[in-house]
Amino acid sequence: MWSLMPFQKEIEGNFVYMEIDSSPASGATVGGREVAQGIGSQQQFAQYLYARDVFQEHPQAVTAIEGVTSWMWACPPIPTPRPQDWYFHMQDEEKMESGSLQEQHNTRRISTSVALAPVLRCDKAQMLYVHDSSSIACIPCPQGVDWGWLQWCRVERCPKLCSVFATPQLDGGETIFWWLRTFWASQLPMACYIWNWSTTYQPSVGSFEYLVLLHLDNCPRLKHVLPLSNLMDTLPSLETLEIVCCGDLKEVFPLDPKRQEKHEIIKFPNLKRIHLYQLSSLQSICGSRMSAPNLETVRIRGCWGLRRLPVVSGRTTNRPKVDCEKDWWDNLEWDGVEANHNPSLYEPRHSQYYKKAHLPRVTVLR
Repeated sequence: MWSLMPFQKEIEGNFVYMEIDSSPASGATVGGREVAQGIGSQQQFAQYLYARDVFQEHPQAVTAIEGVTSWMWACPPIPTPRPQDWYFHMQDEEKMESGSLQEQHNTRRISTSVALAPVLRCDKAQMLYVHDSSSIACIPCPQGVDWGWLQWCRVERCPKLCSVFATPQLDGGETIFWWLRTFWASQLPMACYIWNWSTTYQPSVGSFEYLVLLHLDNCPRLKHVLPLSNLMDTLPSLETLEIVCCGDLKEVFPLDPKRQEKHEIIKFPNLKRIHLYQLSSLQSICGSRMSAPNLETVRIRGCWGLRRLPVVSGRTTNRPKVDCEKDWWDNLEWDGVEANHNPSLYEPRHSQYYKKAHLPRVTVLR
């Protein structure tokens, strides 16, 4: 720990690109094989290969991979680092690496043990990539840190991760994750929460204000994604919501109980794409009613408990396209044309897939 102190002031004065993983000797395994991708190689995933990796634990859905792959968005690239920024690599091992400071791609690099993460400030972290960690149970949040400069976050293949982010140690009502644009989580078998607030801390107005893309896949125990506190009106910049194979997920954006009682319509002004696949427990995206006036596409499979689509703009041209099972579409609930919530305001496209009651809900037939 003390060997890092000479660099602490300089690190805090610039943006930090943080990577956390296991050392090669203690690497996490996925599907019986060791995986160690690293920040450089993670951007080289072909979209089909990534989808195949996601679905390897779901052999029943193998015939659907081609179709779902065409849905899945590639993870946006990391923000381009400046020459003065730092690359900070932490590994969950007992021994600190030797030769820790070196030049790499014009960005200064320092490597250390993940046990030191709570000691180091994360205020200037602009990129966070956590992957293939065999021991991490939660990404720590040091006292006073609001992750206000974080733009890009990807977390994947961490078998012991229970909650992705620890609840911030801040006074109630402070803004957090203000600049976050991309959040991507994949293959987290034990994760119950991405974010979860406490009775003493609720995010304020401006939190997650610039979140554009939210992707999750293969998080089977996930209960919810991002609770909207009483002080958070909505996610004003969200454009793409994509969730795949999260069987325990009941609600994506649960509301504060006081807001839930009001039955208010939660507005997502820039939401364009909703992609949901094999979410057998899903009951709601956000509260009892939500609106998405700029919605363009909805692609849904295996979400039989979801009964409502968002309220839309009411336009009769360029209607949102809905790709779904016909049985699901026929059982949706509507508020009527006057509420901009009617089947005529959407353009349904029913695929060749259909539901059979005697088959598991993950089974897909052509």
